[in-house]
Amino acid sequence: MTGKLANANSRPGAQPAPAPRAGATGVRVFALQTGTVRVKSAQVAPTRRGMLRIAGPLLEPAWAGWLPTFAWLIDHPEGPIVVDTGAAAHLLRLPRWHPYFRLAVRFAIEPEEEVGPRLRAFGLDPRDVRTVVLTHMHIDHDAGLHHFPSSVPSSPTRAKLPAQPGSGAACSGTCRSAGRRASIPRRSAGTAAASARSTAPPR
Repeated sequence: MTGKLANANSRPGAQPAPAPRAGATGVRVFALQTGTVRVKSAQVAPTRRGMLRIAGPLLEPAWAGWLPTFAWLIDHPEGPIVVDTGAAAHLLRLPRWHPYFRLAVRFAIEPEEEVGPRLRAFGLDPRDVRTVVLTHMHIDHDAGLHHFPSSVPSSPTRAKLPAQPGSGAACSGTCRSAGRRASIPRRSAGTAAASARSTAPPR
């Protein structure tokens, strides 16, 4: 990684993190917060069983506390690696007709908190990231994919996804998903590539 590293989650005026040492071979991991998310208490600590457990977040009124959503930057000798792309501001405009989006999840994020601006605070252009690993295809983990036009996203089965909206060029990197499970509804391969102006519900 080139350029002077700064703490991407810090406020203006904060002390920057140390730059990589010349010839260093170690690996460093940085947590990049991409806003916060809030879900129902019934999703965090279910009190029902069977189908009622699935419906719990829609039926029960109590909310859990706000939790951070993260993308992870790995400073690796062979090049930067991003694990998950976190939330994005377009999640503030989820379709209201979908019961889960309307009743059971809330996001708080500004555009400058998305993974792209966070990486630029590290002196790293997202277009230079060739390897993006998605732990699973849920909206709080893959909403920032559009910041990586030089990577090739894949579904949990490693099926190729369309190029990210606005990339203007064919994808040429590597993006693999390593899992399926999470706290926010899973999207299909098609909805993962939704643009920042249109977010389709999970299937």
